[in-house]
Formats: sequence, C-alpha cells, structure tokens
Amino acid sequence: MFQIAGDVLGMKPDSLKVVLEDYLHVSGDRKVKTDTTQEEYLFEKHFKLGTNLDTFKITAHLADGSGSC
Repeated sequence: MFQIAGDVLGMKPDSLKVVLEDYLHVSGDRKVKTDTTQEEYLFEKHFKLGTNLDTFKITAHLADGSGSC
C-alpha cells in the first residue's frame, strides 16, 4: 500500500485539481488581493506511478484544514 499526502497551505479544496493519467498530476492556484495589487500563485506536481497499479483501489481525500485527514 502506498500513500501520498501533501499540505498546500492557503488553498481551498476547490482550487486544487487531481488527475490520474500515466502519472498522478496535482495542481492548483491561489489569488491574493491587497489594496493595490493582485498576485496569483500556481503550482503543479507530477508523481510517476507503477504500471501494475490497480486504479480501482485509488481513493482521495481533500480537507480545508478544519478537520483531520
């Protein structure tokens, strides 16, 4: 059994995208507004998965920090 866990501080679950293709692709963005500027932060990470992976047994859980994972 393998488990991948990550903390993405300051991001809401609806700002994240998780896609399983030939690899696991996790990406997201966060916009920060101040009185004079707006900044956008983007990230993405790829994880190479084994070829003998049973994709029917994959589960995912997203939380906004208000509970435990």
